[in-house]
Amino acid sequence: SMDWVKSGEGLPELLVFLSGLAQKFLQNKIELHENTTGKASILEVREETGLGKTLDVILYDGVIREGDRIAFATFSGPVVSKVKALLKPKPLNDMRDPKQKFLPVESVIAASGVKISCEHADEAIAGSSLIVVEGDDADELKEISEEVKEIVHESEEDGVIVKADTLGSLEAIVKLFTAEGIPVKVAGIGNPSISEVIKAASIKAKNPLLGVVFAFHLSVPQEAKAKAEEEDVKLFDEKIIYNLIEGYKQWKQEMLDKEKKEAFSNLNYPCKILLIPGMCFRASNPAIFGVEVLEGKIKPGIKLVKEDGTEVGTVKNVQDKKETLQEAKKGMQIAISMNEPFYGRQIKEKDELYSVLYKNDFKAFEGKYSQSLNEDEKELLKKIKAITGKTTGF
Repeated sequence: SMDWVKSGEGLPELLVFLSGLAQKFLQNKIELHENTTGKASILEVREETGLGKTLDVILYDGVIREGDRIAFATFSGPVVSKVKALLKPKPLNDMRDPKQKFLPVESVIAASGVKISCEHADEAIAGSSLIVVEGDDADELKEISEEVKEIVHESEEDGVIVKADTLGSLEAIVKLFTAEGIPVKVAGIGNPSISEVIKAASIKAKNPLLGVVFAFHLSVPQEAKAKAEEEDVKLFDEKIIYNLIEGYKQWKQEMLDKEKKEAFSNLNYPCKILLIPGMCFRASNPAIFGVEVLEGKIKPGIKLVKEDGTEVGTVKNVQDKKETLQEAKKGMQIAISMNEPFYGRQIKEKDELYSVLYKNDFKAFEGKYSQSLNEDEKELLKKIKAITGKTTGF
């Protein structure tokens, strides 16, 4: 059961347990260095009144000061900016003035959360690393660039298109998809674009199950939704990562079932019918007469032969009490019409006729659709295979 996910029950105990494990087994890796240059992760890009776009970050190592040069990832690539202000929330008893929610500080030491006002904040990618730069910035920019390239990418192979709000979310989704065997063509940050929907449509033409777009925790533009509808591209728009996986699995199964049903409906089904005595309603052009389905199913478009392999013609229509049917099953007595035969010459009452099956029909019913036939129908299939070989050369 996943009820604890909704209720939150047991999460405090789980966090305490994880903290204990980290302190015991990862002591060297989680050690702080107060005198080194700061390293942080951007949690969110937030608009603040009077400040504009700001960065909410977690400083996990070192120190960051007002005026420091910092490097982080943006949608146009890694940039170097300057810290204009470091802001910490005011104490609860000083928050009565809504115009001043934050207090400026000169420096912050890890581990701590802090709000940063700087240039290019509006372009920053949530989830990116933020590194304090001292001297030449080449190494820091390269580190940021390589971090992004590991997550944001476009593959040469066909796959789904994934867009997310942060690098962390995108990385988690791609890992989950890879574990589930779902290939990813494009992994990116930000809303899906019209060009990406078109790209998904081109993939769909080759592989219908991969021509889809995933948007996680985003506000998908209306024009992108309209284009997806126009191109008949499936768009998954979710706020919970696991809903993307489960939604795709369910949709994929529905598509496979639909494809299987369509493929099955196009097969010629094994069928044996008996011409009922005294039930000829019209002798020719077309001949209309009553039959009983002795075994299998009969439907319009199927060809019929006699037991000796003599071709009779194609079933034009199937009716029951003047109601047109798509198929008739074993035990039903119905009327069929055929253009080719003359009732009383080519066919006569009490004749038994068989459906004509072809190579792909036999292959399907002897293979993946074998479970759809009962034992009597499987015996009929063998008999039709012997009869049909005389006319189709199978």
